[in-house]
Amino acid sequence: DWRSPKLWPVDSTHASPLRLVVLGPAGRWRVREQRGIAALSGSGGKVGDTIVVTPAAASSGDWDIALEYIGSGTVSPRGERRAPGVPYAFGFGRFEPFVRWDVRFQTWSDLTDPRTKPAAFAELMRGEPILARTESRLDYMWYRPTVTGVPQARFAIEATAAVTIPAGEFTLRTISDDAVRVWVDGVLAIDHWEPHESAVDFITLTSGSHAIRVLYFQVEGWTELRVDVVRGDQRSRGSAGPH
Repeated sequence: DWRSPKLWPVDSTHASPLRLVVLGPAGRWRVREQRGIAALSGSGGKVGDTIVVTPAAASSGDWDIALEYIGSGTVSPRGERRAPGVPYAFGFGRFEPFVRWDVRFQTWSDLTDPRTKPAAFAELMRGEPILARTESRLDYMWYRPTVTGVPQARFAIEATAAVTIPAGEFTLRTISDDAVRVWVDGVLAIDHWEPHESAVDFITLTSGSHAIRVLYFQVEGWTELRVDVVRGDQRSRGSAGPH
């Protein structure tokens, strides 16, 4: 709404280095703190600038940057007002502990429909996939498939990964359309298996190493499957932020 500053990705590539743009009302910004970052393209400037962030090799996808804005009066997303010239803190962070997802795509039919033929569908998913890929992120979003060989309708995905969670509060979050299930260390933890429009589901993850298995199916129309680990104990089903 341009009433307060925000640091936002220029695009959704999750590239490294990552380009972030400073959005908001007219004013200036400066870097206050940074963690897990090897290099920044600048330490201060004006709203509208693009900052290039190069994470440190040892950060393991865990970094953040804190900025301070001074300029016009601001209104925070929660309605808190600050007069012109009063500093406003904002920033951006990443926590991407997944190193590798092993992903298998499969197609299904009336005879193996996951909604009505669960046993046949399970047997189908144990067979040879139509496509196997390795991904650094489990993040698919399209109306027409962007992965060659995947049909627009009636396909399924099984993805597995290992993740190590440090001490603290962390949430495993899924965004899905049509249906998703997630197992953590062999225990079913998210079960949103009825076809639905884009929806957010989440569970708390404890510290330590975990084996994650995701099962997803698409009927037709919009496709969305995204799995993240985020800091904190997420309870809101609101916006999941940028892809």
